[in-house]
Amino acid sequence: MTTYGYYLSGSDGEKDEIKEKRRKIRAYALLNDFEIEHIFVEREVQQFKSLNKRPKGKKLLNLLEGKNVLIAVKLSDVFYSAQETLNTIQLFKKHNIDLHIIETGGRLMFDNTDDITFLFTKLFADFEKRIQQEKKSNDIAIGPSRRGKIPFGFNKQDGQLITNTHEQSIISEMEEMHINGCGYLSIAKEVVEKHNIMFSHMGIKKILERNSEFAGNENDIKHKTI
Repeated sequence: MTTYGYYLSGSDGEKDEIKEKRRKIRAYALLNDFEIEHIFVEREVQQFKSLNKRPKGKKLLNLLEGKNVLIAVKLSDVFYSAQETLNTIQLFKKHNIDLHIIETGGRLMFDNTDDITFLFTKLFADFEKRIQQEKKSNDIAIGPSRRGKIPFGFNKQDGQLITNTHEQSIISEMEEMHINGCGYLSIAKEVVEKHNIMFSHMGIKKILERNSEFAGNENDIKHKTI
């Protein structure tokens, strides 16, 4: 039985954060008589992908097959949504992998489909799927959605982009914070706290870069209050 560690690094790969997570994994392994073979560090930008689609996660899963142990610091290091959690748990069950999450106190129990962890995860996954289906139905009922190539800060009308003043005001706040030295992750946290709109730090980066490009092509955009 081989033991591996795994965690997401910060967007800037901060040395103190990496050092602390490594310390926690090694301390947990020592207390539980596990000998760490290797600790995999995944860039935080990969967080919203399933484990088997992340560069380090895919490599890790190939090594884990056959009664091995994975130690992670947080649930969010391994999972990002209920449905994806259910899929990953089923993958772990298939390959007989023991998962230990330090922040939850140790080994997650899902040896069979009657385990409470599995049942609760399936319940939340079903709920999440139902909410997504309802949202999709509401989008169809309301009319044209923001899907496709319509960027945040704009709407589409009669085949043309028109500015959404509310969203543009949020982008202006993002730009001001960025000019004042705030990183993309800090901006993302501020936006979700103030406006209840969630972006990844890479999403913030793309919005600011894209808005800058549109600013240089104002003649192609109809500026109109929504």
